[in-house]
Amino acid sequence: MIYRSFLLLISASTVIVDAFTVPRHSPSRVTLTALAYSTRSDRDDIERNRARFERLIDTHDDTFIREGFIAEAERNQLFLTTSGRRMREVEMQLLQSLEDSDDAIDQLVHLWTTERDEDAASDMLFMDVSCSRGLEIEEARLWQLIEEHPGWAEPHARLAAVLFHKGGPMHGSIAADMAVRAIDLKPWHFEALHLMVAISANFHDMEGSMHWSSLALPPLDPETKNRDRKEWVKRSLMQAKGRFQEAERITSSIKQGTSKRTVTLTKTSDDSWQ
Repeated sequence: MIYRSFLLLISASTVIVDAFTVPRHSPSRVTLTALAYSTRSDRDDIERNRARFERLIDTHDDTFIREGFIAEAERNQLFLTTSGRRMREVEMQLLQSLEDSDDAIDQLVHLWTTERDEDAASDMLFMDVSCSRGLEIEEARLWQLIEEHPGWAEPHARLAAVLFHKGGPMHGSIAADMAVRAIDLKPWHFEALHLMVAISANFHDMEGSMHWSSLALPPLDPETKNRDRKEWVKRSLMQAKGRFQEAERITSSIKQGTSKRTVTLTKTSDDSWQ
């Protein structure tokens, strides 16, 4: 699997990959350092969307408008379907299993890769076994998927990896932006976290690298009975449960706003989990 092999390579976060280098005081490095501490402030698109949905729902009664709110909530991973609830529960179970084993890592990545409609999942899976010259086709498709599914973390993480692989300061800055967005959506996205460690190191940003290292998935350590890994799992489960509860609250608010009318949801909601 080409993409997975590349991510495994950069996940060795203590190794500085020579994809690109940037002068210590360059504007790109300043931008990267700022990204490392922005996930809870102005970059929190989820919170802004949540507030926007609530304001709109409180002020409009038209069914057509409300259906638009539901569609937008789905796009931003804020509207839960029945299958969506179940798949989030599965995700949390897999996260829990990481306390003492790495067996669930591939299962989680597969889950993240296939959490949207069939066509999008097929395209993502195809990237695991084949790649175009210069990764041009993959980059174009990933940009398209991000536009179609702004609440889906995996295309952001993969685009970050593709751009990081291409190298250069401009690609590096955009790669950092995409990786941080993936982390905004899934703070427990261990591949995006490891990627940010590597990106920071290549920008000679040791402070940023240490910051992301502190958030990354620790290795198993029998000598400490996996103490650090268990702390990471505990934090990640709290974050995942918090996002789950927030999505439940938004879903409940939207459904109450429909006044029990039947609403036709998009095909995505039937075939994937939101």
